[in-house]
Amino acid sequence: MPDLPVKEYLHQIWKRRKVAGLFLVSVFVIVTLVTMRQARVYRAVTVIEIGAETPDVAFFQDVVNVSPYGWWSALKYYETQYQILKSRALLSKVAARGIEKGLVKGMSADQLTSHLQNGISIGSDDKSRLAQVYFDDNEPKRAQTLANLIAEVYVDENLSQKLLGITQAVEWLNQRLKEIQAEKKQQEQELQKYKEEYKVVSLQDGENVAKANLVALTESLNTLKSKRIELEAQYRKLSELVKQSTRAEDLLGVVSSDLLTKLKHDLADLRSERSKLIYRYGEKHPSMIKLNAQVTEIERLIRQEVANEVSRLKTKFLLAKAEEDSISEALEKQKMEALRIDEVNRKLADIQVITNTNQQLFETLQKKIKEADLSGLVRSNNIRIVDRAVEPGSPIRPDVKTNLLLAVIIGLLGGIGLALALEYLDDTIKTHEDVERYLKLTVLGLIPRFGAGANGNGKDGEIAFVPFREPTVTVSEFYRTLRTNILFLSATKGLKKILIVSTGPGEGKTVTAINLGITLAQTGERTVIIDLDLRRPKLHHNFNAPSRMGVTNVLLGELTLEKAVQKSEIKDLDYLVAGSIPPNPAELLGSKELRQLLDRLAQMYDRVIVDSSPVAPVTDAVVVSQAVDGVVMIVRAAHTHRKAVIFALDQIKAVRAEVLGAVLNDVDIAKSTYGNYQYYKYGYYSYKTETEDAEEPELPRASA
Repeated sequence: MPDLPVKEYLHQIWKRRKVAGLFLVSVFVIVTLVTMRQARVYRAVTVIEIGAETPDVAFFQDVVNVSPYGWWSALKYYETQYQILKSRALLSKVAARGIEKGLVKGMSADQLTSHLQNGISIGSDDKSRLAQVYFDDNEPKRAQTLANLIAEVYVDENLSQKLLGITQAVEWLNQRLKEIQAEKKQQEQELQKYKEEYKVVSLQDGENVAKANLVALTESLNTLKSKRIELEAQYRKLSELVKQSTRAEDLLGVVSSDLLTKLKHDLADLRSERSKLIYRYGEKHPSMIKLNAQVTEIERLIRQEVANEVSRLKTKFLLAKAEEDSISEALEKQKMEALRIDEVNRKLADIQVITNTNQQLFETLQKKIKEADLSGLVRSNNIRIVDRAVEPGSPIRPDVKTNLLLAVIIGLLGGIGLALALEYLDDTIKTHEDVERYLKLTVLGLIPRFGAGANGNGKDGEIAFVPFREPTVTVSEFYRTLRTNILFLSATKGLKKILIVSTGPGEGKTVTAINLGITLAQTGERTVIIDLDLRRPKLHHNFNAPSRMGVTNVLLGELTLEKAVQKSEIKDLDYLVAGSIPPNPAELLGSKELRQLLDRLAQMYDRVIVDSSPVAPVTDAVVVSQAVDGVVMIVRAAHTHRKAVIFALDQIKAVRAEVLGAVLNDVDIAKSTYGNYQYYKYGYYSYKTETEDAEEPELPRASA
């Protein structure tokens, strides 16, 4: 059954319970100390009723107008009263009365006013007109006295303001009545002056005449404009035809007159006679010459008559235009006169409106002054004290129970939030789920924490040989599980040369290589462990062997492989130390000689376990990964950061090396989810004897 997210959160909180508990205790202690050091504050309550304003006569309602109407106005009215209760003006009068009557001692008026401002508060509800005047003080008796005194002064001041408002209203009415009377007289004089200036009793008739004149002139102007346009068109057309005509007879159809008709007949007769005589006498005969002269004269007369007609038409056009301009000028003058009449009408209308308004206001004010009855206005006060304050018996602050309860709640929630925040900010790999989720790798094995060594697995020399020296302890069983998964992968992928890498130093890479080699050798597989960390080799320390002669010496030809390989005390397990540290480790590890060396070891042994440098600091492991069959990434739980591992994997995958999976090392089972539900059964293995068969933990096998 999958884990619920809430269970994971509970585990994270439980894991950091000390931080959460420390935060809770700190908050509780601080709140307790602050609460105990706080001064005791007592609250006295005086209840008052703030009724709606209901004046006794219409005069006060209209003139003073303090009554609220409607929900919004009522709300603003009551809010205004609450602000008045807390105002410095009112509280300064309370202070003066309290000192005058000897109710408060040991304070000046300003000090007492500030004290009142700090202590007063108002409470109310929407269901009634009652308001609570709260006063907080360190002395219960003084709180009672000042709460009652505030209410008394507020009631008295409200009544005084009503009387003052009535007096001021009557004075204002009398003053305003005089002003309106003077203004009314002035407006009447101005109206009479306008009538005399424009010599009118009523301008309505003049306005009608002006409008009638405007209509008549507009119609005349439109008629004359049409006539002028027609004559102008005729004149210009006739002038154009006269200019374009070359023969006199062409002009006869353009203009008609009695003279032109006679000339037309004469011209026709002469041309007919000329046609008859030309065949008899010829062109140069005196009769023909005389006849041609007569024709020419007739044509001249025709042109002269047409020109005269054009001149007459032009004269008509100019007369029409002059008449149109005259009517247009008269129309403009009439418009100005109409505008003037309108302006005078508006001015007189405005004066008349102001005069009428002043007359109405004058009459209204006279009526209101007559209605004023001050004795009826002050018969009641709309504010009264309902319940006077009593001396409080217990303080309202500090509320010890509430403060401590809040301290517990805030401390608990803050501690939980702090624990979850620390867990969220911690981006290290902690569980096999993290390996699968973030690294996308198969978990080949989980190695629980053993002791408290520098690398989290106890002393390297002790845990490095645990499967051999203490085969029945839980850690040994987990190493055998790792061996089983490696063998399972080997069955499908033919793995012989296996590189053990880690992101950085101190993550248990060398120890894992040794213990994996031991568990493989215990199954009868001839195994060799080779130290290719040519910068900080550690394998020789674990086997207590000299480091002068090893891999580098074989690669440089100073020593044969057979002599360099050393046998361990464990059957079928040999090892090959790093040898002398070279000045160029990367070049040496990437050489052809190293590949040949690993191939020879693969021929000599069933398994070759290669221990290399960390990936993050240098590229040695990345270079070696190209010469092996598979790479196993060592991840130290709660120590190795996700980004660092992902970077290291990207480096290895960039050279197309095959990553077989990851080993989650240094898992604190007691503090992790494993101790809760997956690995509780492994406590059983710590009680087995060496003669009993050790059963391996039931972890999921690695996929091929």
